[in-house]
This record gives sequence, structure tokens and C-alpha cells, in this order.
Amino acid sequence: MRRIFNLTLGILIVAVSAVGGLLPGPGWGTAIIGFALIAGEFLPAARLLDRAELELRNFWQFVRDIWGHSWAGKALVITVTILILATLGYGVYALLFAR
Repeated sequence: MRRIFNLTLGILIVAVSAVGGLLPGPGWGTAIIGFALIAGEFLPAARLLDRAELELRNFWQFVRDIWGHSWAGKALVITVTILILATLGYGVYALLFAR
């Protein structure tokens, strides 16, 4: 019974987070909690989260390496971050307010 409850709750949290992820707030944070609930009961989901964690750690190390090289590395990381945030902001604006 507990497994069914965890799977159902996890799927529900992920579904609600997917809709809420487009809006400001804790959408992606709650999605991670939902995935963790699913992964606790479903081995392929657990393996997927493990692989995702390794990829994120590798990416974060890559960004840290670029950041630490020089002022140009810092400028590059900041510029790319601003461009990504501007693109995401425009995408959310276009989805919510475009006619």
C-alpha cells in the first residue's frame, strides 16, 4: 500500500510541478521531490536520477573550471547565464502573454 501511495503521490507532484514550472515559484524544486518519491519505488527512475546527478556534477565542474581560469572565464559564464535567463524569460512571457 505504501508503494502505491508513494508512486501516486510522486506522479501527482511531478504533474503539478510540470504545469507550475512555467510560472515563478518552486515548480522545479517540487518536481525533484516528486521524482525522488518515484525513484524510491521504481528502479529505472532511480537509475535515471543517478545518471542525471553525475551529468550535473560534471557540468558544474566544467563551469567551475571555466570560472577559475581568468576574468574572461568569469565574463563568459556571466554572459551565457544572462543570455539563458533572458531567453527563458522571453519564452515564459511569450507563452503567458502573447496573443
